[in-house]
Amino acid sequence: MLEQIIKAYNEAIFDTDREQALKVIHDAVAQGISPEDVIFKIVVPAIEQMVKSISEDFDANLAQHFMTSQIAAEVTEEMLSRFKTAPVIAGRGLTCGVINDIRLIDWTRDEIRAEVRRLIAAGMPGGKFLFGTAVMPYQIPERNIRTMLAAAYEFGSYNRGD
Repeated sequence: MLEQIIKAYNEAIFDTDREQALKVIHDAVAQGISPEDVIFKIVVPAIEQMVKSISEDFDANLAQHFMTSQIAAEVTEEMLSRFKTAPVIAGRGLTCGVINDIRLIDWTRDEIRAEVRRLIAAGMPGGKFLFGTAVMPYQIPERNIRTMLAAAYEFGSYNRGD
């Protein structure tokens, strides 16, 4: 069953069919695939396959790569809230919130602050949270980058007691 789901998800992302990719994921969860398996056995390997296709085989284009990352971000955000425990890597739990860099091009100061606050509020309660960016297109105005960083410092500081 998992192999069929992986195949269907990969076909959808290579076709840049967001709706079909999300349907495959939602159907998989309805069939009993855990949110953890969705991320670590379906989404992450699909991203790795896309990177290989674009960098080694040249079987994919930048539009496919972009859509894969957008779909993966959406699925990851949805699935992380359903994890039974925080993901553990090398003996440590870590949650990472990545802002949509493309939207930083046009967002207002208030929209940027609201999204940073939302991401940080979702990730910080469990501790070990990393806020970051992915691509940072050159078209992002410097004021928007500064707004994002200021908001991250404002909303994202742990009280360390020292």
